[in-house]
Amino acid sequence: MTSDDADWLDPEELTAWVNLIKVASRIVTLSDGEFRRTRSITGRDYELLHHVSSSDNGWRVNELADLIDDSSSCITHRVNRLHAAGLVHKRSDPDDLRARRVVLTTAGRKLLAQTAPEHVARVREWVIDPLDRAELIELGRLAGVLNAHLRTVAPPT
Repeated sequence: MTSDDADWLDPEELTAWVNLIKVASRIVTLSDGEFRRTRSITGRDYELLHHVSSSDNGWRVNELADLIDDSSSCITHRVNRLHAAGLVHKRSDPDDLRARRVVLTTAGRKLLAQTAPEHVARVREWVIDPLDRAELIELGRLAGVLNAHLRTVAPPT
């Protein structure tokens, strides 16, 4: 495709795209900065710890990859870092002894317990509070539509 053949974005499409990218980038930057400054983890680390905390039996890496919508190799790398930091433990899966399940350690649970209220307050300040209820519902709906679509056109590798 040449630049003459491109189906260029009209002004409204371009505005929507640019603003979406700016919002996503700003949220990640703000979140990572706060987590790194206060807890020495990243926002993606917090997300993984949050998901791991949701199951007493732990999760396999491929299950976490599906939950987080990331590749298994990226999740494995993150799990290994969190394991080295003493926040998660890898144990044998009783259903398949070749597989490992990721569970929180006591230190991981403590970190989440300390961090979650701060994180929720930031999420409210940055995203929830500026919107009225109808806007919030519409944001959730639109984000769901885009996430479902993106999983079909570009699944994690």
